[in-house]
Amino acid sequence: MAHENKQRQLDEKTQNRQYQHSNKTIAEQLSDANKEIEDLKLQLAWLDRPYE
Repeated sequence: MAHENKQRQLDEKTQNRQYQHSNKTIAEQLSDANKEIEDLKLQLAWLDRPYE
């Protein structure tokens, strides 16, 4: 029983850390996605330019 309680406490701590980490990761992913969108917009603008 003591082992199960200890394991449960460790699992809860791990889940809390993962939740905090996932929030940060989501913010980073959003930032990266926005940068990629801006880069793709520039690529499209370059492709849409008239050929000389």
